[in-house]
Amino acid sequence: AEGYFYPNKDEITVTDANGNNIDVTITDATNYSFIMPNSNVTVFAVFNLYYGVQVDTEIVGGSIDVTLDFEHSITGIPFFTEGTDVYFIPIPGDDYEYEEQSVEVYEWDLEQHEIGDPVAVDFNSGYAHIAMPASDIFVTATFNRTKYNITQQIANPTEGGNFNIENAEHILVGTSVVISDIAPSWDYQFASVT
Repeated sequence: AEGYFYPNKDEITVTDANGNNIDVTITDATNYSFIMPNSNVTVFAVFNLYYGVQVDTEIVGGSIDVTLDFEHSITGIPFFTEGTDVYFIPIPGDDYEYEEQSVEVYEWDLEQHEIGDPVAVDFNSGYAHIAMPASDIFVTATFNRTKYNITQQIANPTEGGNFNIENAEHILVGTSVVISDIAPSWDYQFASVT
């Protein structure tokens, strides 16, 4: 869900009465410290509004990596500020292939689990990109089972006979393939199928 998060160290500044910056140290996830100088100080903190990215957990045949730099995947529900460049890399599973330009992004209510309006997606070779909207988002993609073709080849001599393969194109892994009508030519005998 959208929310304001603790600022980064760079987003907290402490200045003395003369406008000099005072060093700030992060002591743990929610606490910061500084050494009090011999003057009044001003503490200034910036809180940014962040929006979450929910990747579809029911995608069949693959997954989507969320990244800002193409080197580091972000796990869990990542949060970004509006306008941040966010990239989605579809990763097909074994025996699946990514359906080109099928990454879809929608505004998303993380609390109600409701999909809203679509978000414009830019597609490039191997990834999709958005500028983070002022909304939580839901991301999904389509992965299809890899289909293979069978090449029918008759060993020398080619006039030795013939056979048929039913549905030799676009075959899914694990599909039973039927080789039928094995018919040797006159004066030939069927030897084997390899």
